[in-house]
Amino acid sequence: MVKPQGAITLPRNLRGRSSISMLYQLKFEEYAQKAAYSLMGVEY
Repeated sequence: MVKPQGAITLPRNLRGRSSISMLYQLKFEEYAQKAAYSLMGVEY
């Protein structure tokens, strides 16, 4: 369920949101890579 608050605050945060989401994506990819390596038994 989407909260009405999010719909109101979204337009305001859209400018700074792209850079933040990009940062999170990079962190997530790094974490996913480490997880994949650990699953394969490769030391990272």
